[in-house]
Amino acid sequence: MEADSSTICKDITMRGQCCKRSFCDESVDIEKSATKTPTGVGAGNQSQEKRQKLDFLDRYMALWVLLAMTGGILIGYFIPSANLVLDKGKFAGVSGPIAALLLLMMYPILLDVSFESLPVVVRQSNLWKEVLLNIFVNWLISPLVMFSLAWATLPDASALREGVILVGIARCIAMVLIWVRLAQGDTVLGSLLVTINALIQIILVAPLSVLFLEVFRGGDSSSSASAGEIYTTTASSVAIFLGIPLSLAAVTRLVFLHVKPFRLRRWNTLTPREVYEGALVPALAPLSLVGLLGTIILLFIAQGRHVVAQITSVLRVAAPLCIYFPITYLGTLFLCWKVLPRIGVTFQAPSASEIAPDARLRRMPFSRATMHAFLAASNNFELAIAVATARSGAQSNQSLATSVGPLVEVPVMLGLVWVSDWFRRHWKVDEVEDAIM
Repeated sequence: MEADSSTICKDITMRGQCCKRSFCDESVDIEKSATKTPTGVGAGNQSQEKRQKLDFLDRYMALWVLLAMTGGILIGYFIPSANLVLDKGKFAGVSGPIAALLLLMMYPILLDVSFESLPVVVRQSNLWKEVLLNIFVNWLISPLVMFSLAWATLPDASALREGVILVGIARCIAMVLIWVRLAQGDTVLGSLLVTINALIQIILVAPLSVLFLEVFRGGDSSSSASAGEIYTTTASSVAIFLGIPLSLAAVTRLVFLHVKPFRLRRWNTLTPREVYEGALVPALAPLSLVGLLGTIILLFIAQGRHVVAQITSVLRVAAPLCIYFPITYLGTLFLCWKVLPRIGVTFQAPSASEIAPDARLRRMPFSRATMHAFLAASNNFELAIAVATARSGAQSNQSLATSVGPLVEVPVMLGLVWVSDWFRRHWKVDEVEDAIM
């Protein structure tokens, strides 16, 4: 375990000095157990089965979303009374059943957020270059690209446009690691950046919503809400539907990894991390998909006849999303390939590289470049759905637009994984002697 931890710490800090505190030895490796299997009696096969099952669910998520949308529409169209289920109580301005499903949807995907890895960034100056690039692309470039595409493709549909803009503002903090892993990207560094994005999201989503939906709207909006009302509603939605599950996930992670864990007899030989990553996370992960599909079903029950009458709205929303994912991914790769080297930004070679580990590289290694590209192109459609539903209601076009997100994102991102294979074969890094970081 100590040897593995040492290697991991070297990878994540680009061969910087590993942190001396005890949690770094156990917790810096935040990759989602892609290559580690519990070794207890019967636990290995069971964990592998669960992971294979989860991979199957993820692989066909677009199909599940399409079936959920279809089922919701049919129920809402042929059984109008089913819409009454949405009126069963309110929580934070959202229907009780939908609010419960939103919280269920967010909690499992946040269990992978590694809060204990954040001190590594503070101590390792080499990582700040990656963090600043992540913030620049995710919180400035990507929202602006989605905002521009929304206005270009939906100039006459303000409600749908607002839903698309909300998707662009909410940065992905969970499923993006699946794309990074499939594309052989740096999942360890990616997990650390996802943790940072999760915390930034709590702070920036509300002001960015005001900026893009109020300040930049040009007097055209489907809502008469003021900037203050938009900020208050969005901030409360983020605090509830991201803050609550994020806090629960942090407590769960703390208890399992840093407090004496609850052990079953068959887990006696496992470490706390193996129990957490090999058993707990895989067991709870499918609940996120259940929450997502349940939310979509209820939203489309509410939409019902409205969607049937305006099926073109779904197709119109899909247009900017289909453009956004590839243009953002390819644009970020171009930034790493051409722009950063031109302005003199160099990078330290990974410890596992065939190049001398202390060498400076003229171009970012592809494993990191594709990781940044997928982070830039991915979105937290779960949070976008929650915010749109809280702001505008389950029957709004804003909620409809955000619900289309996962239907488009999954197949497009899988396609970009294949595209990344071509770039990997042609990606070259040139060593720079006597370069200054």
